Amino acid sequence: MNRLNNIISLNNDKIRYDESVKKLLSLKVMLAYILNNTLEEFKDHTIEETMKCIERVGISERNVDEDEMIKGINTESVSVSEGIRKFDILFDLIIRADGRYEKIIVNIEAQNTSTSYSLLKRAQYYVSRMISNQYGREFVKSDYDDIKKVISIWLCMKNGCEEGKMDIYYSHHKNCQLMSHQYKDTEDFFTIVMVDIGKSDNPFINTLNILF
Repeated sequence: MNRLNNIISLNNDKIRYDESVKKLLSLKVMLAYILNNTLEEFKDHTIEETMKCIERVGISERNVDEDEMIKGINTESVSVSEGIRKFDILFDLIIRADGRYEKIIVNIEAQNTSTSYSLLKRAQYYVSRMISNQYGREFVKSDYDDIKKVISIWLCMKNGCEEGKMDIYYSHHKNCQLMSHQYKDTEDFFTIVMVDIGKSDNPFINTLNILF
């Protein structure tokens, strides 16, 4: 009985910790801090400038407080064959590019446990779902040009190593003589950011290490 109580207590602590982390990550100021330190598009932005680009923040299980968000975005990804997957944090980014406004869909995942599988492959699966979920929302029928870029940022708190690091993966194409110009718009179709949180000379990673 004592062992069972300990297991229940540990599970409750983990649930409370996970909920606290998600709520912290869903704050616009925190999202802006993460974006400024992980994405090329925001490296020269102030926190306030980036916060203005963030819309419709949604958190799995519940939405953040109304004064910190616009309309909550649905964090569930539903598939008949694959079931329901919940993204930790999901939101829209509205940025100005080439004289026009562009929407980017961003997912942030807080990974607090070690896994027996490749987190990068899981992240690739997530961005694939973020793209396929746009059907009927961002594009209909064959209007594939309306598909929005997606970004998935993974904050890994227990990665099996003490050193912090960050890896960024981009979609890209291989130049193919005269035909290469046809694919220029697909060069940056999705981005995956994997942050291993630990001791680091990088101030951003070290701050996350202290925070979590």
